[in-house]
Amino acid sequence: MRKTYPKSARLLRRVEFQRVYRHRHSVHHAQVVLFHAPSSLGSAAPARFGFTVSRKVSKRAVHRSRIRRVWQEAARLHRSRFRAGVDIVVNARQVDPWLLTTPAAETILLQLAAEAGLLEPLAEQ
Repeated sequence: MRKTYPKSARLLRRVEFQRVYRHRHSVHHAQVVLFHAPSSLGSAAPARFGFTVSRKVSKRAVHRSRIRRVWQEAARLHRSRFRAGVDIVVNARQVDPWLLTTPAAETILLQLAAEAGLLEPLAEQ
C-alpha cells in the first residue's frame, strides 16, 4: 500500500465539508465525531476523508496539526476497508495531542465506522 495520502482521497473544499455536515448523519465518541454522507462523485468513487480540529480543542496550531495528522494516518491505514461512495469528516474533540496515538485513533475510527455501517464486509476465507 502506498504511504501517501492522495488529494483524490481527501475532502479539500469548504463546500464539500458543508455538504457532509448538512446530511446530518454522525456517530460520536468522547474524542471524535464522525460525519458521513453519500459521495458527490457517485457510488463507485472510493471513500474520501476530511479532518477538522477547531481552536476550541487547542489554541496552539502545533497541537491541532498533530491531532489532525494522527487521525489522517489512522484513516490512511484503513482506507481500503471503507465502503465506496461515501464522504467522511472526522471532527476531533478535546484531547491531549501528546496522549493521542495512531493505534488508539485506528481503534476508535474503525469502531465508529462499523457503528455507522461504513465498512465493507470482511471477505470469508
